[in-house]
Amino acid sequence: MRRRGKSGRKGLANVSFGQWLDEHRQPASLVQKMYEPVLVGALNEDCRRASAEFAIQVFQDAMLANSRGYVMGVPACPLGKLYEKIPCRDVRLGARVAEVRFAGNCAVGVLLQGGEELSADAVILATNYHAVQRWVPENLAATDARFAGLDRLQSVPILGVHFWFDQPAMKDSHAALITGPLQWLFRKDEEGRELHGVISAAREWMDIPKEQYWPRFEAQLKAVLPEARGAKLVRMVPVLEKRATYSPVPGVDSFRPEQAPPMGGIANLFLAGDYTKTGWPATMEGAVRSGYLAAQAVRRQLSPDMLGQSFVVPDLHVQWPARLLGLGN
Repeated sequence: MRRRGKSGRKGLANVSFGQWLDEHRQPASLVQKMYEPVLVGALNEDCRRASAEFAIQVFQDAMLANSRGYVMGVPACPLGKLYEKIPCRDVRLGARVAEVRFAGNCAVGVLLQGGEELSADAVILATNYHAVQRWVPENLAATDARFAGLDRLQSVPILGVHFWFDQPAMKDSHAALITGPLQWLFRKDEEGRELHGVISAAREWMDIPKEQYWPRFEAQLKAVLPEARGAKLVRMVPVLEKRATYSPVPGVDSFRPEQAPPMGGIANLFLAGDYTKTGWPATMEGAVRSGYLAAQAVRRQLSPDMLGQSFVVPDLHVQWPARLLGLGN
């Protein structure tokens, strides 16, 4: 992976990682113990189904390029607290949009469900790829190449499960679990009474009755967490996100749209979301990059003198010896 470099992995965009694993004679036991724990959570897809380009990107960027690439941040407070001070002049929390207003091939603003109309020089649709199609009339979408391939994208579910115990059940901030069903656990409070479990690529759980969740998850938690064995599980809330991300299968980038409008497209309508072309798969980091890229595209359209400015945070630099072995290329 290191010797292939960044340019080399792009040549594997249409190859499945399962094929790549077989070509490199990776045993099933190693796939289960290393590749799957890393990639299923990172890509929200079975590691054999995913594009080899994206799978190798995860290992290159997180483990092979920089000694700090593996570091993972876990919020120490709720996201509402983390983002309560947004540097914007007018933020509408809980305001629902009724429709996006268009004039010709331009987006001119939005109509709120309460009847208020907000005019705009540019509109960014930060939604998933299913919802974005509901906001754009078919006749306008037909003129914009960004919407042509959205129907070719596939959805993958994620199951999140909230647990409450009567006493501390987990001392570590988080844990990756090699054997399922839960793949990741996060401690949500200081004491370790409230936990959050995650199952990525959770297709099989869409047809499992929710009454079967409790005994299966409780058994796993008590098996892997010594503190949980003497604690009582008093409450569990599962949340199944059926369309959590798009599937990063081989060839998927040919269907992902740019953030900025193409020539002849809807002139001032911009897109943000992990499904857009970010250079990254469907990760939270990829979704954040899409926001930076959308803001950058708006700024460049409204202020042509800013064409050279990049909003995207630079990647970690490639260290020696990875650079010497070709990973920087």
